Amino acid sequence: MERKHPSSLLELGWACFEAAAFGRTEHARTIEYYPETALRRIGFQAGGGYDWRLSALETPRETITPWKIVVITGAPSWAAYWAPAMAALPENRSMVVVDRPGYAAS
Repeated sequence: MERKHPSSLLELGWACFEAAAFGRTEHARTIEYYPETALRRIGFQAGGGYDWRLSALETPRETITPWKIVVITGAPSWAAYWAPAMAALPENRSMVVVDRPGYAAS
């Protein structure tokens, strides 16, 4: 199933409105496209005394990998946009993509 990304400012605005109106926390539900063994959504409390709960996508690995790639998305963007690249990573690499506050479940 091909996922459609917003291609214009109007489509992006509509995607944001639709997500807020229906309580959807992800632009594209990654669980529908990728198994839990390839990607999973995690949540954690932000540091620095901020009362923020951040969400991220990560590539679950059974062992610690020599390379861990960390991406903090720009605005406007969602971690789900990185899902194809994350799912294609070899097993000796891991990746975490953090959603900025106000995006996805952050």
